[in-house]
Amino acid sequence: MHALTQNLLVVCLAATPLLPAQTTVVLQCAQDNTLYEDAAGALSNGLGNSLFVGVTGQPGLRRALVQFDVATNVPAGARIVAAELTITSAQSSFGGVLNVNGHRALAAWGEGTSVAPGQGGGGGTASNGDATWLHTSFPSTFWTSAGGDFSAAASLVIETPPNGAASSSPSTAMLADVQSWLDNPATNHGWLLKTDEALAFMTRRHGPVRVGHQLLQIKSRDFFYVSHKTFTYSPYQSTFSNSQDSSSTNFHC
Repeated sequence: MHALTQNLLVVCLAATPLLPAQTTVVLQCAQDNTLYEDAAGALSNGLGNSLFVGVTGQPGLRRALVQFDVATNVPAGARIVAAELTITSAQSSFGGVLNVNGHRALAAWGEGTSVAPGQGGGGGTASNGDATWLHTSFPSTFWTSAGGDFSAAASLVIETPPNGAASSSPSTAMLADVQSWLDNPATNHGWLLKTDEALAFMTRRHGPVRVGHQLLQIKSRDFFYVSHKTFTYSPYQSTFSNSQDSSSTNFHC
């Protein structure tokens, strides 16, 4: 009898435990706008190229709104383990570090087609659907409070330089915001960005917003099945040997 020299290859599906897979996505704003302090609520910058925060020399308050589409870009059921907001200062009226605080916005708001002239610091004529100092959506839907409805406690803080990019410090409140926006997308109204608004001549122009200078980086953990095991049997061995291959899907925005 000839010696048996072939190996027997057996492929089977195995119900192995769930293993964690970490995913990182970087999101640009889904929408953004600036709230210009204005008694008539007639100023906005929906399609403008910059966002403004702080207090001008008049003085006039400037607050920014940013929203990111978390639910479309992060797998449902994932757990958010890290989040970081990066903004870029393009122009400043104050030469030192200026803290920009991110407060969770409490109402839906809009981005119309307004464009503020020049550098944008004075605002432009609001268009239909724009958020303004008085309106969530110009001209007929209003904030409960002038200047925007937002949580009193800041979810994040960014120490912004006069020029250049800066990112938020780690924050459990920020993680909670992003997790809730993943789990309940209807509650995602983004953040309102503001300073402590204590002194005039302390403003920042951030942008340009259309080329990714306001970015939210999110790290999340999902789970996947390792479903393929390969067993190789040799007649010259008394036991099976096995190897296990696994792969995860990288999610990109």
